[in-house]
Parts: sequence; structure tokens; C-alpha cells
Amino acid sequence: MVVTYIQKRLRGAGIIAYDFLPATFGEAMRGEYHNFSRVNDLGKFSFSNSFGNQGLPNMRWCGNVEVLYNPVQVDGRHWVGIVIDIGFWCIHVLDCNSTCVTDVKLEALLQPIVVLMPLLIRLNGGKALVEAAMDFPMPITRIDLPFLCEPPGLSCVVALLVMELHATQCLDRAGTLTDDALAIAAQTYAFEAFSTFNPDELEKFIVA
Repeated sequence: MVVTYIQKRLRGAGIIAYDFLPATFGEAMRGEYHNFSRVNDLGKFSFSNSFGNQGLPNMRWCGNVEVLYNPVQVDGRHWVGIVIDIGFWCIHVLDCNSTCVTDVKLEALLQPIVVLMPLLIRLNGGKALVEAAMDFPMPITRIDLPFLCEPPGLSCVVALLVMELHATQCLDRAGTLTDDALAIAAQTYAFEAFSTFNPDELEKFIVA
């Protein structure tokens, strides 16, 4: 719901250079990769209906989109932000606590995106995106964050925040984040998302 709220905010602001994908994108790609791995003739592989009709709900494919952001849960509790840079054909990982997941595990987790992203772009992308879908796999690198978040319950909020900071070229501001600031951000995301999709319900809340 929060990612959908961010998408609606981007649409309203007329921002088209980047977009956010829901966490279900990574889950869906893992399911597609399972089917892909069982196909002997790659020419016979096709994506499921989940990726028809412009892919997942509200997923935008056009030549103007240069970067895609995707929150990914890596171990049942810890979240990271994934930056799929189509223009530079690489994947960056925004991880607020790199001790939670090894590079080997992270690469295995992102393997479906690395392998299937070119095929998915060629299926749904505009001309510029199709030309950007290169044959070699996207390299994966971690971006060092000037911030460490130890409470695992806040990593999801951090992933969303640092992806938004990265998208607006303000990632250096991550160094000013505190646990208190993250708690406020979590409440803000929850309230804004709820108010976006349930505006009539806000009348039931009493503002002190």
C-alpha cells in the first residue's frame, strides 16, 4: 500500500524518470524464475498473466523510465532497497545493515531479477527500454550508506526512505536519520497511505 501511495505521488508530481515497484514484484519474479529454470528451450518460455497488461498493477513501462526501485525482504525480517538502473544496466543495493545478509545470499536472492529483467523489458518496455535490455547480466553492487539501522523492525521504513533519497539525489541525508526520525517516518507513511485510499475514514479519527 505504501509503494502504491508513492507511485500515486510520483504520478501527481509528473515524475517519469523513475518509478517504484511493490514488494510483490520480487516475489513474482522468483516464481517466474522457477518456471524459467525448468524450460529447456528458452524460446518456449513466457511470463505468466501477472506480467501481462503492463505487468504488475500500476507498473509503468516507457522509454522515460530510467530507474526502478523495489523494496525486498531478504530473511523474513530484514529489508533492503533495490535500485534497478536501466540506463547504466546495473543493480545497486541500499542496505541499512549489511551484516544481516551476505553478498552470496543477496546475489542468489536477486538472481531472478538479473536473469529475467532483460526478457521482461523486451516484453513490456518501450523502444528505449528494449534497446537498453543488454544481453549481459546486470552487475550487483552495494552502496555504502552513512547510516546503520540495528532494529530489524525499522529496516522496511529505512529501505523506503533511502530509495526515495537516492531517487532525488539526496542519499547523503541518510546520515542524519535516527531511530526517532524513523519511527516518525513509519507513522507518516502509514497515515499518508491510509488517507490516500481511505479518505472518508479519516473523519472517524479525533485530532487532539
